[in-house]
Amino acid sequence: MTVDKKEPLSDSDGLRSPEYLCDPDSRTRYFVRIDSKTGIKRPLSQTDQYESVAEYALSDAVPEKVRILFDTARNLYLYAWFVYRFYNVAEQQVFACLEMALRERLKDELPLPEAYWPKNRQDQLPSLRPMFRYVIDMGYIRNEGFRIWRDRGIFRARERYRQEKLREMQEKGLDSIEMDYSKVVVTDEDWEDDDYLKVLLEYIPDTRNTYAHGSGMLHNQVLHSFEVVSELVNQLFPRK
Repeated sequence: MTVDKKEPLSDSDGLRSPEYLCDPDSRTRYFVRIDSKTGIKRPLSQTDQYESVAEYALSDAVPEKVRILFDTARNLYLYAWFVYRFYNVAEQQVFACLEMALRERLKDELPLPEAYWPKNRQDQLPSLRPMFRYVIDMGYIRNEGFRIWRDRGIFRARERYRQEKLREMQEKGLDSIEMDYSKVVVTDEDWEDDDYLKVLLEYIPDTRNTYAHGSGMLHNQVLHSFEVVSELVNQLFPRK
């Protein structure tokens, strides 16, 4: 898309005027896509913006009101093309979607046991962190349900295989050796001491609280949160 007029950067953080309402935020122009094969750069497009968030979706087993809130967050990400500060509003909203999903999943199990939620607060809805810890302990979500965790195990298995083949090549005095990665077997050891859920239990509630209490945080690297929340919520409501 060609943009002829340029809105002053300072105006991008204020109320958008009708003149610039449908123009990209000034900061949108700073980013490009690089072809991994040719190295050629090109400006980002609205299609890029859509495709980057469209791949993260909730299954139809998830309650409709949770899916609506998730799509509200995805639409905010789309419209960050026009208002850059929507990126962080989108991330805040996707964490709100997670909290709603947890309450919906646990509605028949509330109030939480005292080990998760103090006895003197049993008449109040539990917050994000205790609900998150509860579903982990109950096995409703598992490390295996996250792509990044699975990929780490696969990477370790492939690297172990590569090292084994290199040792074989050395021991046999070979100049070359065939590597067939289809023969790689991922073992329990490849995932040993790698508790991704423990990382998420700290990261998500802390980031959500930062937003909830007011934050000037500004960056566009929020897609990871969409990936994590979509995988987490889909685990909470598995297809039958």
